[in-house]
Amino acid sequence: MRRILLLLLCLSLLLSGCGKLEDSTPYDTLDELREYYGTEEVEEEIPLTTFTLPYCSGETWDPLTCPDGVQRTAASLIYETLYRLDETFTPQPLLVERADYDAEKFVYTLHLRSGVLFSDGSAMTAEDVAASLLRATQSQRYGPRLWQVRTVLVRGNTVEVTLSEDSRGFPALLDIPVIKAGTETQTIPVGTGPYLPNTDMTALCPNTCWWQKKSLPFDTIALLRYKSEEAAAYAFASHDVHLFVYDLLSDISLASASNDNATVAETAVMHYLGFNLSKHYLTDPALRRAVSAAIDREEIVSAALSGHAVATQFPVHPSSPLYPRTLEINPSPSAVYEALAQHELSDGEWKYQLRLLVNDDSSFKVAAAQRIAETLNRYDFEVTVLALPWEDFLYVLEQGNYDLYYGQCKLSADWDATPLLGEGCTLNYGGYASEVTNTLLAAYRSAQPDTRAAAMEALCRHLQEESPIVPLYFERVDVLLSRGAVDTITPTATEPFYGLEHWKVNWGDAPASE
Repeated sequence: MRRILLLLLCLSLLLSGCGKLEDSTPYDTLDELREYYGTEEVEEEIPLTTFTLPYCSGETWDPLTCPDGVQRTAASLIYETLYRLDETFTPQPLLVERADYDAEKFVYTLHLRSGVLFSDGSAMTAEDVAASLLRATQSQRYGPRLWQVRTVLVRGNTVEVTLSEDSRGFPALLDIPVIKAGTETQTIPVGTGPYLPNTDMTALCPNTCWWQKKSLPFDTIALLRYKSEEAAAYAFASHDVHLFVYDLLSDISLASASNDNATVAETAVMHYLGFNLSKHYLTDPALRRAVSAAIDREEIVSAALSGHAVATQFPVHPSSPLYPRTLEINPSPSAVYEALAQHELSDGEWKYQLRLLVNDDSSFKVAAAQRIAETLNRYDFEVTVLALPWEDFLYVLEQGNYDLYYGQCKLSADWDATPLLGEGCTLNYGGYASEVTNTLLAAYRSAQPDTRAAAMEALCRHLQEESPIVPLYFERVDVLLSRGAVDTITPTATEPFYGLEHWKVNWGDAPASE
């Protein structure tokens, strides 16, 4: 009864919108529940006799178009990708055996792995891969990253992809699922992955045609249907399902109040501070560097984001081998004052009054923006945070009625920051333009594997000087498992079940039949 009351109180708090706060402290459902009961909830381990995943009724399972959430989590067991990204976001061939590149024609030739069968027993062909790639270029999820693709052609058992310019990091963009051509209109298209759903949608069963033939820990995975992500989150909290991928920074859900095992998965979603460069006082790189130098990213991650992010000073994830760690600079009041002195702002007689725009869809992002404002206000700034709903946020951003904005974007795993920094590009809200930056971006994209790290370092050194944006941190998501269910997992942002063959599942005894 106590646990039922706990869950009901969780649900009432969720529905009442208690996740939105005006102060800088993120809402902690669990703390309020502890205060309500005057004690801490001790979570007991429940023996695992079946492994169950949720899915949403009425939604497609097509991995190219289905939304983020439980559907994509379950679908990752049905579909495989051309390349897969490992824990460092490095592309590893999967359905592609190898790729050749013609640097003069900007053509990638994808040599497909032989012997790959779909779950219906038919062979995967170049036509299937080309069809999936073409659909990906037109999809909301993958289209923006594939902006360089001009043509996709079938050549025997290979697929030729012609780009609009030299890009040596293109394979990192190809963690794209492949489905059998002609099945895309089905609710569950045909894939090549290790599992497939049974006819009544009650379980994922082993794909006997799976080309990898690895031994996996689950003979079957039970499925439970829910009407929404919120209902699925509630089902996880009540142990009806056993795995849930949870993004704390996006919203508050019942999963935040669970005391289950959580394993962090790094993502390519970067949070950053942007400048309105139509404001003359923000056009000086020295002033922008001062803002960057003032911000203690680690402190914000710890205090405002509950550790659900990893600090960064550059638009590349710190776990990537391309991250230029030697260029990092510690937060420095002296560097801030030096830059401010150039603007005669260090004497305290006059302050820059700045409006910091932030979307209020997450109390964590608002808390981070407020901490940034508090930090800058220790110097000769007077920063006011303006938290707005998404539509209003976009309107003010497009109208240019702000000085700073708190932004986030999902970078591609080739770490090409052109959409953020290229003149006239879609995410370049601040209006930044620099021929030097464009040249360095192009040089990085075209760098050979053995010079790629040096090209990234040169680009980041320039961005550090220019500070057109201030990278802050990359989001982390939690892969939540029922307590004691599995000893160790190694999920990635795109594959919650990455390394599934190595899972050690702790099974309990099945209940005795009456």
